[in-house]
Amino acid sequence: MLEPKVILTLGGIPNRVDVLTHIDGITTDAVWATRIASKLDGLPVSFIARDELLTNKRAANRPKDLADVAELLARTPRVPRPAKKVRAKKAPKRR
Repeated sequence: MLEPKVILTLGGIPNRVDVLTHIDGITTDAVWATRIASKLDGLPVSFIARDELLTNKRAANRPKDLADVAELLARTPRVPRPAKKVRAKKAPKRR
């Protein structure tokens, strides 16, 4: 799993899971920072966020990925992310 561009496949169709060590168009840090945390059968899981998935699918540029992009855009309206809290800077002291 330390080698770049490795795919580990677990199970078989229809219960197959692919674990990827690299995806096109976006960094692991960006995916992790925007991940969607959830639970599946009571276990914590993380999913790639919609915008990052779209970025990845567009970068892969394969016909099936571009079809996925069209499907995602048709089915799911974009929900704005909550704005990050930014700490206001203190005004400089006047002399």
